[in-house]
Amino acid sequence: MRCREHRAILGALVVFAATLGSSGIAHAEVKVERSEGADSCPDAASFAEQVRDGGGEPASDTAADISVRFERTKQGYRSSVRVADGAYRAIVEDAPTCDGVAEAAALAVKLALDMEAARPVAPAPTPSVVDAPVAPRRESVPTAHVDEARAPLGELSATGVVAFGIASPVAPGVRAGAAIALDRRGHWSLGLTGLLLPAQSRTLGEGTVDLSVQGGGLEGCGRSRVGRSVLLALCTRFEAMRLQAEARGFPRSEAHARPLFGGTLLGRARATVAGPVAVVVEVGALVPLVRQRFSIDTVGLVYDPPVLAATTGIGLAVDFE
Repeated sequence: MRCREHRAILGALVVFAATLGSSGIAHAEVKVERSEGADSCPDAASFAEQVRDGGGEPASDTAADISVRFERTKQGYRSSVRVADGAYRAIVEDAPTCDGVAEAAALAVKLALDMEAARPVAPAPTPSVVDAPVAPRRESVPTAHVDEARAPLGELSATGVVAFGIASPVAPGVRAGAAIALDRRGHWSLGLTGLLLPAQSRTLGEGTVDLSVQGGGLEGCGRSRVGRSVLLALCTRFEAMRLQAEARGFPRSEAHARPLFGGTLLGRARATVAGPVAVVVEVGALVPLVRQRFSIDTVGLVYDPPVLAATTGIGLAVDFE
């Protein structure tokens, strides 16, 4: 009967060894299970000692990769081994005693450990070195941040003007102004303006009449930039002025002043010439809101304002921050 067990063990080991090449065992930990009625089979400690006696050394620091199971059957005892890949390996079946199946299982485990230890470790792949062309170094070029610059906070201006139909048919004068931007990009502005038309003398019969205008007002503009140096604007202006008339050389010579109110719609072009300095040109149409007339008893009507007057001007403007 002992010879029969040895033959069964030898045959089982041959089959088991032939299937180890694909099992992927690495430093296995051996786990032992016994079914009901298989108490005569070795437990985990005894089986580990039996494997050591055979020259094997199961590890204890890895997950369970080899499971050994002993079972009691109607015909005797049976042992089985389950390896790392999950495949089931039957070692000995229907042995009359557990000694034979335990010996077969121990030899199978030892064989598995020995074969794994003898397997050469695959060398790490050597990276291939290929001479690659070196790309030319590119100098870093700072990317320009495109953003519309903030417009100046405001401007001061002084222009020479010529008025048509205000006080005299043609009256030269001067205008001064100051404006501030209402938004970051200077699209809108609000300003104050002052006007002076010096006295213009008109000879009527034996005497002379001098007419002059002084005043100022409020101006609002919508502006649009053309290129880097040209600014176009459309403005409305309301002015309160003082119309002064003085008669000389008449039997009754007197001086009188009357209020003159007017609304103006004008277009303006502004071109930068150097730094904050710019040339300003404007043309406007003025509508008198109050029409004041002057007359002299012996001469008749001296001043009759037109329904629509005109103004032109050219001068300089200076930006300020």
